[in-house]
Amino acid sequence: GRVLMGTAKHGLLVYDGRTLTPFHAALSGLHVTALAGSASDLWVGTLDRGVYYWHAGQADNFGEAEGLPDPQVLSLATTGDQTYVGTPDGIAEFTAGKLTRRLGEGILARSLLVRDQTLLAGTMDEGTWEIPLGGSHPGSPRPRQQPLSTPIEQMFAGDEAVYAVARDGLY
Repeated sequence: GRVLMGTAKHGLLVYDGRTLTPFHAALSGLHVTALAGSASDLWVGTLDRGVYYWHAGQADNFGEAEGLPDPQVLSLATTGDQTYVGTPDGIAEFTAGKLTRRLGEGILARSLLVRDQTLLAGTMDEGTWEIPLGGSHPGSPRPRQQPLSTPIEQMFAGDEAVYAVARDGLY
């Protein structure tokens, strides 16, 4: 019954159908760029302060000092207890709220999608990258089909296909 909204100046807000209020003081005043999860297990990406993990009534912050590739968060994806944080310089993988590894070093991860044992990263100018999450070479990116010449804003999975949303269309 509540809607969470990330803003550029006021941080994370919550709307209950009648009023719009700050979600929590720890997440106020942030420039929010991405949200993933639920109100009790929430990831909040920011423009310049890394990612915040809200759980059990507290907010943990992860930035470059804690291993994030870049303090600017462009995208988030969650599946089970795994969370992937996309930045202009790669992707960080978290398991149960703990940083476990970095993937796709140097990839500007504008959008993320987890599908089976693969992480798909949509970029600004290199199309999509496919990053295996298991196997003998986890985290080694490889191009998926032909690169698109347009920034990929978001990706989602259909029954048998992956769709990429760009400013100039749907791929």
